Amino acid sequence: MAGGEKGKSSYFEKTMLSAGILHSIRLIFKIGGALGSFPYEWDSKLGEAKLKRSRFSILRWKFIIVYILFNTVFMTVRLAQAACCMETTYGKLFMNLYNVITWSCTSAFQINTFLHTQHFPEFINHLIRTNRHFQLRKHHDINHYQ
Repeated sequence: MAGGEKGKSSYFEKTMLSAGILHSIRLIFKIGGALGSFPYEWDSKLGEAKLKRSRFSILRWKFIIVYILFNTVFMTVRLAQAACCMETTYGKLFMNLYNVITWSCTSAFQINTFLHTQHFPEFINHLIRTNRHFQLRKHHDINHYQ
């Protein structure tokens, strides 16, 4: 096989999102939506993410945001207490630091989701549609070269 032909076949084998990644996206939206981690759900008929319209779901999600922010502040205070205490071991200090970093990242995700509630499912759906477009184009290009 010539070098150019090898390049063509590797081009045709690649997609933006593999079937496994698309499956993971669906699972994240189904599980995260069911747990109330974010105000989105997966529409199986359309194969897209959408914003939940239920007032209860939105209220539950806002409660979770407050809970996460409270825990972030609490863990930060605990870190400050541990840092000021002379008897604190490095293990406890690093464990508190790890908790602050973890809760801070979770808070940042939730705040970003809150500020851009409408945009996140639009972005995911656009990514999925673009992937579908390139998959159709890939199949068209393969048939064209055969």
